[in-house]
Amino acid sequence: MGTHTQLGMPACQFEARTGLPCATCGMTTSFSWFVRGEILRSLRTQPMGTILAAMTVLGFWLCLYVAATGVRLGRMHAMAPFGRVAWSLIVLATAAWVWKILVHLRQAG
Repeated sequence: MGTHTQLGMPACQFEARTGLPCATCGMTTSFSWFVRGEILRSLRTQPMGTILAAMTVLGFWLCLYVAATGVRLGRMHAMAPFGRVAWSLIVLATAAWVWKILVHLRQAG
């Protein structure tokens, strides 16, 4: 934790004011572990960060495929269940935040 402060970004104000981690606390560290291939460490640090990092990798390869083949995304976009995906991501993000708070409280107590 604290990777973002090493990069010159300010400390988390939510945590400073409430004593609890915010919904994005650990994301930078999670991404950092993910790109180094430390998937389990990434998951332990911030589960939603791991999911977003994996989606970033998937998006990169999808964009590369589109650029290389010239295929249009219209058909793929029409077939994707975006409503369900969005709600699933919201539920997962909320669960990851609750998990993060519980880990924080367990470490504090």
